[in-house]
Amino acid sequence: MQKHFYGETMEDSLPEAEVKTFNLGQFNLPLRRFFARLIDTTLGFVIIQLILVFSSLNSKEDENIFYVFHEIFEGQEFFMVSLLLYVFIESILLATWGRTFGKWVLGVKIISNKGKISYLDALNRSFQVYMHGLVFGIYYVWVLGLWFSFDRLRKKGITTWDEKGGFSLECEKLQWWKPLVAIMVFYFLFFKGGGY
Repeated sequence: MQKHFYGETMEDSLPEAEVKTFNLGQFNLPLRRFFARLIDTTLGFVIIQLILVFSSLNSKEDENIFYVFHEIFEGQEFFMVSLLLYVFIESILLATWGRTFGKWVLGVKIISNKGKISYLDALNRSFQVYMHGLVFGIYYVWVLGLWFSFDRLRKKGITTWDEKGGFSLECEKLQWWKPLVAIMVFYFLFFKGGGY
């Protein structure tokens, strides 16, 4: 059996006093979640753009959803709306696997205190992250939102959206090959696929 401390696991063989003072998870888990969110935010933005591009192939310019979307939402607004659309994709991933790509890379899994995560619970959680963690995707402010969420997680051991939604975390040992997969995915998307 393993004990969970801020999501980190420790073997029962440690004496109880050592378990209380062994505080690896206080900083490790918040950092993992912070970088997982950065990966997911970047990837989500790219996925929404790719969906728009591929749905626009072989269509006239005035009917092309990618160009229409860009005409309606420019710059900052495009980023904000793209992240909002990604909320629905993230919710599907959480309801299906309990994790997103970034969480998979960094060994974090979302667990619902109710059992299996329903799509509506995942949607509510993702929207709370969009509002409180990403601050609606407002340029530069979203990084501050992530930082404040990181700081709260480090100090209290839980984010506001996990506390409100009844979620906890399972944290796995990091595997060296998963970040390599992430690097290859981003390389493909940004350098090989960037010429769409």
